[in-house]
Amino acid sequence: MLQEQRFMIGFINLFVFCLVSACGIAERCVADQPPLVSISALMATPPDSPSINSVVRVRGIISLVGEGITTNKDGSGAENSFVIEEEGVGIWIHSSRALREGELHEPEKVLPGLRREMQVEIEGVLAKLGTPIIIPRRITVLGTAELPPARSAYLKRFLNGADELCRVTAGGVVQGYEDVSETYWSYRVETGIGYFMTRLPKLPEYAPSRLIDARIRLTGLAASRWNWRLEFTCPRLIVADHQDVAVLKAAKDPFSAPKVLAKHINGYTPSGRPMNRLRVEGVVTYYDGHRLLYIQQAGLGLRVILNQSESIELGDYLEVSGFVERSEYFAGISGASVRNLDDVSIPRPVPKTLENIIDDHDDFELWSRGSIPTTDGQLIQISGRLLRVQRGIEEIPSQLVIDCGSTISTAYVDSGVQDLLVGSELKVTGIARLRYPNPLANVNLQSPEGVDLLPRGPQDIAVLAPPSWWTAQRTFWILLFVASLLLSILVWAMVLRRSLRVRTEQLAVEMQSRRDAAIEFQGALRERSRLAANLHDTLMQTMTGIAYQIDACGHADSDSVSQQADHLETASRMVQYAQEDLRKTVSTLHCLPPDDREFLQSVRQIVERVCLGRTMQVKITATDDFPTLADFVAGNLLLVIQEAIHNALKHAETEQVHLDLTVTSDRRAIEVTIRDHGVGFDVTDRATASEGHFGILGMQQRIERLGGSFAIDSEIGNGTVIVVQAPIHHFDAMIECE
Repeated sequence: MLQEQRFMIGFINLFVFCLVSACGIAERCVADQPPLVSISALMATPPDSPSINSVVRVRGIISLVGEGITTNKDGSGAENSFVIEEEGVGIWIHSSRALREGELHEPEKVLPGLRREMQVEIEGVLAKLGTPIIIPRRITVLGTAELPPARSAYLKRFLNGADELCRVTAGGVVQGYEDVSETYWSYRVETGIGYFMTRLPKLPEYAPSRLIDARIRLTGLAASRWNWRLEFTCPRLIVADHQDVAVLKAAKDPFSAPKVLAKHINGYTPSGRPMNRLRVEGVVTYYDGHRLLYIQQAGLGLRVILNQSESIELGDYLEVSGFVERSEYFAGISGASVRNLDDVSIPRPVPKTLENIIDDHDDFELWSRGSIPTTDGQLIQISGRLLRVQRGIEEIPSQLVIDCGSTISTAYVDSGVQDLLVGSELKVTGIARLRYPNPLANVNLQSPEGVDLLPRGPQDIAVLAPPSWWTAQRTFWILLFVASLLLSILVWAMVLRRSLRVRTEQLAVEMQSRRDAAIEFQGALRERSRLAANLHDTLMQTMTGIAYQIDACGHADSDSVSQQADHLETASRMVQYAQEDLRKTVSTLHCLPPDDREFLQSVRQIVERVCLGRTMQVKITATDDFPTLADFVAGNLLLVIQEAIHNALKHAETEQVHLDLTVTSDRRAIEVTIRDHGVGFDVTDRATASEGHFGILGMQQRIERLGGSFAIDSEIGNGTVIVVQAPIHHFDAMIECE
């Protein structure tokens, strides 16, 4: 018994401890949650408020799931977004973003079961997407509650976007629709002071044929359409339940609408401008193949926007039923249905200029009974010069910019502009669209500042005259070519001048070198002549005296007359030999260059003298038209030839030497070739000046001073070839004279 009491006491203590601990944990969890805030306070948050991106907690009743009745039937729509409402003010809950970021707690359990009129608590991050939104982290279903009734829309607030996400009731006449989705139509509802858009599913009861021109009443959430800058463009109403759509006045046959003249579609009526369809007739003067067409009635053009593309031809006489459209300076018809009454002739285009159009406006008087200006929308014809062609892409038409003299007009055409040349004189037929300086200003009457055209096709563009050859583009390219040519000539002249200066400097250096060679040769020649004269006047006279004395001694009496006579005869013979050698030397010194003697004759004389008493023969070959050479050129060549033949006699051990004298094909150089068939030598191992051998080096230096070339080729056993080229210039004679 005691043990049972102890057990019960312990169990009670444990239960109390667990209960206290659970209460403490719950208190801490509640303390960690952000405080509850009202939805109206969140919707009033400024865009740059520091509370943006903060964690908030709200409670409300779900008033919309997804996009209401246009949401797909296979899901609740809460996976994308839903709206909760508190005291008539709602806020978007963007669950799709929370799912992408992985922030939502247990989404697979919560989202599929969300329905309208559920009371929920949302904890999440406050963000901005046009209006304040909440990215949920935790969704708690608290129960169910009935939504308060929607209030009647105050149109001024509703149409300006001030009732964002409030449940309102609004109505009007359905004036148009957009088929932009496979699941719904987007309808335009006119209230009389503005319009709003609404989406209805593609069901038979919501078909355009039943709703266009019907008066309806809708209950739903007020929302907005935004552009890419998140700027308000127009209001829309999101319907949450099919019971919230009511047709107050059914649509009638479009062609049972009241019929009016084109000039009266937007005029004064005692009941105000109509919201329902009007009917008008006219001849088709333009159709773009999609939704835009123009008709003309009694000279007055009228712009018509169709509900959908139709099979229409130019010249069709149509009955058009639609709504007055006032978005431009002149009213037109939108949301139109058409039927063809007959085929008639197309009105003839009226030739116009801007001056004619302005005169029509200036001459019009409000109190007169004259005709009103009818140019806008009329089929007209203008002439002018084509300034620019801007090619269109895809559905964007091409633009022809035309200079009409007093104004610049633009013609918008879909095709047929590829062959048009800028500068052509054109005559363009099309629908006139007048440009006014401020079409939205509160001005009763304005004069147009320009006129643009809508040609019906390439057939409406006629080329009156081709462009002048002297177009601006061609003129530019010609000027560019001339400038480039002048620049090239200038650059070429500068390069030529520089090349001429360089060549002049080269010629000056070459002339100086040849002048130095000539001076050196003349100096050497004068020195040789002086040396020859000295040898003649001194050594030869002395040798002659010795010969005379020896000869006299030979005739003298002596004891050994015969022996003395023999010796004296021998001495006399030797002196004669020496005298003859000395005479040859003097003769050699005097023959370079020979006076009044041709170069070839001097060559032959040198060869005869060098080969005198020798068995070796020198075969000379020369061209017939061998030129006359300046003395310093001829002298240096003769010395080179003499040295080359001496070397052949001394070292070649040959019986024949070939000497060829030629002129190069351009007659700018003398070429001398000395060839033997002797023993030859190794040109890489020849004797040098440092070893006391100056023959080859001397020949090379003489030719280099003339600006020529010297080459020697030899192989042991195959003889030696020496090739010399010496240039000849027209100024050699001038150097010779100096």
